Amino acid sequence: MALPSENLLHDSATPDFRFESGGRVIGPIQTKGSVKSNKRAMAPGRLECDVPDCQDSAKDLTFRSQYELNRHKENQHSSADAPKYPCLASGCDRKGPKAFPRVDKMRDHVRTVHIPRNDSFRCPLPGCVGVEVPLSLFFVHKHQHYRRGWNWPMPLTHAAQRFCPLPNCKKICKSPGALQSHLKSSHSPIERVNEQTAVAEAGYDAASCDTVCPACPFTVSDHGAFASHMTEQHLVVDSGHYFAWQEACPKGSNDAGSLPWEVWSRNVPAAEPPVCPVCYYCPDTSSRDYSGRVKLTHHISMLRPSSEIYPHREAILKLWPDFGGSGSGWKAPHPVFDDLRPAEGRVVEQEE
Repeated sequence: MALPSENLLHDSATPDFRFESGGRVIGPIQTKGSVKSNKRAMAPGRLECDVPDCQDSAKDLTFRSQYELNRHKENQHSSADAPKYPCLASGCDRKGPKAFPRVDKMRDHVRTVHIPRNDSFRCPLPGCVGVEVPLSLFFVHKHQHYRRGWNWPMPLTHAAQRFCPLPNCKKICKSPGALQSHLKSSHSPIERVNEQTAVAEAGYDAASCDTVCPACPFTVSDHGAFASHMTEQHLVVDSGHYFAWQEACPKGSNDAGSLPWEVWSRNVPAAEPPVCPVCYYCPDTSSRDYSGRVKLTHHISMLRPSSEIYPHREAILKLWPDFGGSGSGWKAPHPVFDDLRPAEGRVVEQEE
């Protein structure tokens, strides 16, 4: 067999050389240095960082959406005066230069580090009366600032959120009712009984998942029944008097106020003011707010002293977010939380 000539070997190294094999054309051989990355070509529609000298862009890192790109810029290219999210837990050093560039990172930090230890949180507003309390009570304090126009990112997206108390379960429920449903549907009675201390601290009976009243050995099936029980047994002096007055007051879709410690704002006809059927109290309907409603306060005089439920206020709050004014809508907190309000918003209870 004849060997290839020297010229043929020389020609095979030229870029124009073509060699046909089985009908498939093989192009010129590329050296390692001539192969270019085609990562971006394989992912059309992806975004790349346009910040000069970005190290991630040099690594051909791209992003699937504008949201991901914005998060990258916040983390890697934020200026010194960019918004930061400090951890408000007492004693935590993730403040100032060490604050988080993103609010979700701050929340993850609080959930994994401070909530398991039940650490206290301190109000960040200058001049505010020092408040250092667990996170559940801190929401009550923050809510009062929010009503006055002050706001800041919190470690949870909403005060009603609850964590599953069982170990190794990372479920975050949007409300106490959702937590109760989660415990029933996702964890067997054996699991709950084995962790009955943690379940009890969350406010539930381990075997049945019923709501347990923190102030007395009474269980109810749901949180609505728990709120009614609290009002009837622990919040008002005479529940019969209270409910009779509540029934006598006009009702309507636009009426505001439904809790026993709130001032009720109701549409009251001038010629038909409500009269308490127990003590015959009749409010003055001549004074009305900007919307024409009358403020009713007779029921507030029926409240029990806050000192009776003070030892249980945090446990009650776990089961009833409206108790602290941070549930659904604009609610006023119970007077038992008066020490958590900003100084200008505090209410001093009158001694009997």
